[in-house]
Parts: sequence; structure tokens; C-alpha cells
Amino acid sequence: MSTTKSQTFVRGAFFMAAAGIVSKILGVVYVVPLQNMIGNYGMGLYQLAYALYVVMLYIALAGFPLALSKAVAERTVVNDYDGAEQTFRVSVRLMGITGVVSFLLMYAGAPLFATIGGNQDATLAIRALSFAVLVVPVLAAFRGYLQGHQQMAPSGTSQVVEQLVRVGVILVGTYLVLQSGRGVSFGAATATFGGAVGALASLILVAYSVQKMRRRFRHRLTGRNTEDDRAVRRKLIRYAIPISLASLVLPIAQLVDYSTVINLLKWIGWTEYDATGAYGVLTNDGYRLIQLPVTLATAIGTSLLPAVSEAISARNDRLLRERIDISFRLMSLTLFPATAVLFLLAEPIDIMLFRHTDGVQVMRIVSFMGIFMSFEIITTYMLQGIGRMYLPVRNMLTGTACKLVINVALIPLLGIEGAAISAALAYVVSAWLNLRSVFSITGVRLNLGMMLTRPLAATVLTGLPLWGGYRLLHALLQGTIASERLLATVELAIVLPLSVLFYGILTLLIGSVSLTELLYIPKIGSRINRLLARFPWLVKEEKRRKRP
Repeated sequence: MSTTKSQTFVRGAFFMAAAGIVSKILGVVYVVPLQNMIGNYGMGLYQLAYALYVVMLYIALAGFPLALSKAVAERTVVNDYDGAEQTFRVSVRLMGITGVVSFLLMYAGAPLFATIGGNQDATLAIRALSFAVLVVPVLAAFRGYLQGHQQMAPSGTSQVVEQLVRVGVILVGTYLVLQSGRGVSFGAATATFGGAVGALASLILVAYSVQKMRRRFRHRLTGRNTEDDRAVRRKLIRYAIPISLASLVLPIAQLVDYSTVINLLKWIGWTEYDATGAYGVLTNDGYRLIQLPVTLATAIGTSLLPAVSEAISARNDRLLRERIDISFRLMSLTLFPATAVLFLLAEPIDIMLFRHTDGVQVMRIVSFMGIFMSFEIITTYMLQGIGRMYLPVRNMLTGTACKLVINVALIPLLGIEGAAISAALAYVVSAWLNLRSVFSITGVRLNLGMMLTRPLAATVLTGLPLWGGYRLLHALLQGTIASERLLATVELAIVLPLSVLFYGILTLLIGSVSLTELLYIPKIGSRINRLLARFPWLVKEEKRRKRP
């Protein structure tokens, strides 16, 4: 694989990852004041609406954005720009229609969906969020067009804009509604409506980028369609159905919790209020936080699917193997330390964000779920990129079935921790099935030292001083800061940056990342490379790694 192709793919993944991480951080940060305003009960209503929204959104999208990116990549690699343009137009029309249908279904069916979720108070929140389904499908189609050209920066920027506007509307709107004397259910509904406003702002931005991209290729267009629109539509549907089914597995897994957690807790004697609050802790303290490391998997996968399709279309097996290999390496280098942080520092993180320790055990359990969930996501993109569209769907549905069975078995015994354990075990099953399929079909043989042993060693060597440093700092500062929340914030602000620096140095020392590979990082890679090249021990490690 040429350096240029390597850098294009990795930089695209970095752009998407950086945007995703910023969005997820904003998504975590806003929860703190929102939870303070509407409480665990309000967060339970909010999460009930969002769990349904995710399902409806995936139905509306139906896999078309990723199908579009795959189809556009296949067209542009053979210089068929007319075909790429036609595919885009067909996809946008389809997205508009499915968005309208899904909106009507979600709005009209809100009372029924709230009843299924176990709380009628969620009806208003569901209806407020349904307006986002009108906008997001068209927005996703525009992003798919850009990603098909492997232009990830505009998509990443639009994600950040969407989240900024959404968070602003959520916080300001919820505060004003509560100040006006409205109840918690109105506050939760106002918060969900922020999703529609944020999506609209993002659509305006990404539409500008798409028009700019289309002008770049206008001189290469002949004005003749290479295929009938119906043929293009059939091809998109053929790609989209398995992608959609794979994408639906995650919301279906969430729907398993949606329909079982509160009802099972009520069945063993919990009140509706306490059960809804526990569901809010599971989805808010647990599932939301693991979205930070999982964001990288989604970002890599978004870049990987069109990149793998391009390699397949070009019949370049070496390019295919190298893109798969570097994807696994990027995942391992970030997932293992992120899991260690969530597991070891669950208590101060929970106190800092939510002012309680109700979700500590849940966070520790689901921290491991993040690893398997991420590998499931990335291998799904790999399998679909090489044309095995339905295989990951089967594997993921197997994991979801396991989750349902384990939920029913463990929640009555262990309460909310049982739901967290079942989620982790379900992803172990589906991730293992996907990994086995990737290795069997592609013949890829990974360097386990680079993918597993070295990142794990660096994580363990970082985790020990991370935990010890936190405990020592806590002992020194306890009693000097009255607020538990402020104390936890100060401790994390000191310990986490030092741990990141320590882990980064270790990865270079043991050879997990080379100085040359640092050049792939957009904007700052060359600066980091020049800085580290001044240290002879790092340069020697780089030379040693280059030897055959």
C-alpha cells in the first residue's frame, strides 16, 4: 500500500474519530446538567424516547448512506462520475420518502410505544423527537456521498455542529421549560426536541459541502445516465438491506432492554419510579460512557467500508489486507486503555458526571463490553466491504438472542447489573463470530504482538500507576476539598493527562507505533514526529522495527 493511500485512509479515520469523540464528549457533558435538572426519572423518560428513536432512525435510513458510500466508491474508482451522481440523486429521493413515513409512524404511535416501554409519561418525549426523523435521513445521504469520495472532514465537522446546536437547545430549552413550571415529562420532551434542531443545522452545513464537491466533478459529467434509475435503486437496495439489518442489531439490542429491564424489575417488586430510574442509570451512566471508545470503531468502519470496496473493485489483495490490519491496530491501541480507565476510575467518573455512585458497578461491567462491541462493529464493516453482506447480520442476531435470554435469567437475580452483564456477554458472542469469519474469508493473519500483546502490556503498565496514583492523590486531597464532585474532578484532571502521556511513551518504547506512522495523523502528526525524533532511543526503535 502506498504511503499516500495509507495516509488518506488513516487520516479519514482520524477525522471521523476526532469529530465523533468531540461529539460524544459533548454528549456526555450535557448529560450532567440535564440529569441535575430532570433527575433519574426524567433521564429514564428521555432514554426511553431515544431508544425508540434509534430503531426508527435505522428503519428510515435502511442502510442507504453506507450503501451509497460503497456504491459511489465503486463508481469513482473506475472514473464513472455520471454513475456516482445518479446514485446520489436516487438515494436522496429514497431517504426523503422513508423519513416522512418513519416520522408519521413514530408520532402517531407514540402512546403505544410508551406503553410498551413501561411508562406513558414518555409519550410527549417520543413525539418531540420524531421530528428529527424527517431531517436525519437526508442528512445521512449527503454524508454518505462525501464518504464515498473518502472526504471525511466535512462529515466530521457536521457531526460536531449538530451536537453543539443540539446540546445548546437541550440545556437552554429544558431550563426555560422547567422554570415556567412545566413538569419533568415536558422537560424530557424539550430535551429530545434538541435532536431535530441539531440535525437541521448539520444538514445546512453538509449540503454546502456536497454542492462544492459536485461542482468539482461537474466538468467530468457527460449528462448521460449509465443505468436506468430503477437499476440503480435495485443495486442500492441490494447493498442497503444487509447493511440496514446489521445496523438494526444495535437498536434491537437496546430494544431488548427497552422492553425487558423496567418490566422485569417491576415484576420482582420494584416500583415504576425506581425501575425507570435504574434504566436511566444503565443507559446513561453505563452505555453512554462506553460510546466514547466505541466511537473510534464507528469512525474507522465508516472510512473502512468504502476503502475496502475500493480495494475489492481494484482487485488489490495487498491493499485489502493492509487496510484490515491497520484498522485492527488502531482499535487495539485505543480500546484497551479506554477500558482500563473506565474500569479503574468508575467511581470518580460517576461522581464527577452524575454526583452519585449508583452506576459504578454498571460502568465497570460495561467497560469490557466496549472492547467486544467495537470489534463487532469494525468486523461488520469489513465483511460487508468484501461483499459478505448478510454474514455479520446472522452473527449479530445470534448475540442479540443471547442477550434476551440472559436478560430474563439475570435481571430477576442481579437487578440492573444483570442487564449490564447480559449486554457484555452478548457482544462477546457476536464479536467472536465476526472475527472468525473475517480471518477465514480474507486469509488475513494478524501480528498478535502488534495487535494484542504490546497494547495490552502498555495498558497494564499504565493501569497500575494510574490506579495507584489516583488512590494516593485521593488520600492526599481528601478533606481539603469539601465538594465530592469537585474533588473527583480535580483528581481526574491530574491523573488522566499524566496517564495518557505515560501510555503514549510506552507505545513508542515497545514499538506499537512507529515514528513514520505518526505522520498519518492529520495536522499534528508531522510536529509530533519532529519532536520525538530528537530522542535517540525512539529513533533506534523505529529503525529496528523497519528491519525485515
